[in-house]
Amino acid sequence: MKKPVSFVVALAVCLIVMNVTTFQVAAQKQPPRLRFADNLDGTITDTWTGLMWEKKTGSVGAGILCSDLYTCPDPSDVNNLYVWSATGSAADGPLFTDFLAKMNCSVSTDGTCGAGPYTDWRVPTLAELRTIVTPNCSVPPCINPIFGPTQRDYWSSTTSANPTSDSPVENNAWDVDFFNGTQGDDWKTQNFGNHVRAVRRGR
Repeated sequence: MKKPVSFVVALAVCLIVMNVTTFQVAAQKQPPRLRFADNLDGTITDTWTGLMWEKKTGSVGAGILCSDLYTCPDPSDVNNLYVWSATGSAADGPLFTDFLAKMNCSVSTDGTCGAGPYTDWRVPTLAELRTIVTPNCSVPPCINPIFGPTQRDYWSSTTSANPTSDSPVENNAWDVDFFNGTQGDDWKTQNFGNHVRAVRRGR
């Protein structure tokens, strides 16, 4: 003859089932993990790629060509424009000697350095820059607003291997147009420059 299940045992089983069900319902109600996180120090972390990006500041307006160390004291200003190369193909233009120098605090004209307590900022590669383009974008800018104000064309550090212009290959670098999400290439020495958003490895 089977012994009847005691009331205490039955109650325990019931409570376990209820707890499991409650946990499952609570888990289903949890919001999905956000891809981009604002670190509240002028940086944005992409949890998918592990990259940390500079958050731009200011209001979108007319571009300012940063021709020397004193023209653009704040490297994170959204309107700053930089020339890639001073000599034709080498990474020796204000993009590197001014922008990156200030971001990494090796040069500062007014005590303003780059975002967060970091000194390993760099210009992103084309592949890295494309990871923050909003796909199938119909309303510019094609980037998550968490990144702050965004202008149109942003330099990459990648030399163009298949230039769309008529200059020698090594004299061109790829950029991304955040108004339509496309990529193109420009002369590294073009005198009107492009914008830039710094990146670093966050993990």
